[in-house]
Order: sequence, then C-alpha cells, then structure tokens
Amino acid sequence: MIHGSTQFLISQDDLPVRQHRATYLSNSQHHTNGSLYITACVTEMSTGLKTNKTVVVHVMENTYHLEFYNFPHVLKPSLNFSTHLKVSRYNNDSLTPEDRMNSVFIDIAHRTSRPIGQDQGETNSDSPQDKMEDIKSYRRLTLPVPEDGIVHIEFQLHKQVEMLFIQAMFMGSEESLELYNSNHSSPSGSYIQIQRLHSPPQVTYQHPF
Repeated sequence: MIHGSTQFLISQDDLPVRQHRATYLSNSQHHTNGSLYITACVTEMSTGLKTNKTVVVHVMENTYHLEFYNFPHVLKPSLNFSTHLKVSRYNNDSLTPEDRMNSVFIDIAHRTSRPIGQDQGETNSDSPQDKMEDIKSYRRLTLPVPEDGIVHIEFQLHKQVEMLFIQAMFMGSEESLELYNSNHSSPSGSYIQIQRLHSPPQVTYQHPF
C-alpha cells in the first residue's frame, strides 16, 4: 500500500463556465454549478506498483440560490406588479439567522414604448446603450429576508411600460427576471387587477367595486 500526500491547484480555466447574455445592467461571464472528475495516479519507484483513484468534486458558483416565482406573465401598465423571491442556500437548506442579517437588493428598470410617430427603422437597435436610453425609470429596493426566506416584492408599473427588468442580489448571488408587454394594452388606459388576499377570505362578506 502506498502512503503519502501532496497538494495541487486547479486553474479557473478548468472550471465550468457559462456566458451571461447582455442585460440592461450587466454583461459578464461566471462560473456555474458543475462537477469536476479528478484522477490521481501514483507509481511506487522501487517496485513499480501503480495505483489510481478518481473522485468527483462538486463546484458551486454561489453559496445562495435565488428564484423568482408567483408573478404575472402579462404586464398591466400603471398597476401594481408583485412577485416572490425565494432565497435559500445552494443545497436548498434554509437560511441561518446570520444569513438573514443581510438584506436583498432589488434593481427595477422599466423600458417604455417608443413615442408615436418616431421612425421605426431607428428603434430596432439592440445595443446596450440604446436599451439604457429607453429605460424610463430605475430604482433599487433594499428588503429584509424573512425567516422562511421568501421575500415579497411589489411596486407600481410605469404607465407606458414595454419591458420590465428585475435583478435580485444577495451576498454575491444574482438572479434576473425579464417580462415584456405582449400588446395587452387597454384603449382607455385603465385595467382591472385581482389579487389574492394575504388573510383568509370571510364568508358572506361583500366588498364594493
């Protein structure tokens, strides 16, 4: 049996990489979750005895996992938009009290429709600069993380919103959400919005509209 140990380094070039597509707020590449197969082969010089072993090392990009859910897929200008963000550890474990001492940062950007009568041939550029110029409003929310790790996000949409971009950031982890206005516009500019109550419904209770 061969005994001994040594140290070795793994280059970042050996890690799995995914290329982020350009967004309205960032354009970069990051290492992604994946697995590395490492094989060690040792030869005993005096006897020529060889032994080898392969192990699997799981590579995690971030300690925390962010996920948007429970959001409408149709944008209704001027009405409130709401979604939930689930924050958990990479292995789906709940956050520790120390984790929840940190806040979640939410960046919100509204892209608005083009002015009526503008030359449509000049509105088809997808360059980041052109997209940034079409952003009507931008804001950042700083929200606490509840014990269950579910953050409720709600804000009012711009009255001419064409595209909504939301980016969540927590302790180095990021997740983004993009939604587009699929021409579900109201000629009168008014909409009806029905939301689920946070409290249990009451039987026989009538609410005027």
